[in-house]
Amino acid sequence: GKELVNIDYLKKPLKILKQIIKFERKLYKKYKLIHADLTEYNIIYDEESGKITIIDFPQAVTVVHPNALELLERDVNHLMDFFGKKYGVQLDTESVVKFITK
Repeated sequence: GKELVNIDYLKKPLKILKQIIKFERKLYKKYKLIHADLTEYNIIYDEESGKITIIDFPQAVTVVHPNALELLERDVNHLMDFFGKKYGVQLDTESVVKFITK
């Protein structure tokens, strides 16, 4: 795959965005982690399979970290900005954070 930043066209960008959000939810719920550096450079997209792979976890923090919610919101905001500008799709940040954490 390629870094998402290098993918000019996605057939179904909203579907990919939702895959990333579901991954973040699983990371939060099952593994009790927040990526804390979730950017288009750390998301690998395989154009053949349509699957994503998230990389680069050195900045990850546990959900009990004092800044956990702030870091999660930053990750989600960054995703929404990127997908909004590059692919024209965006979701409400607050709703996404609630979906991940509740």
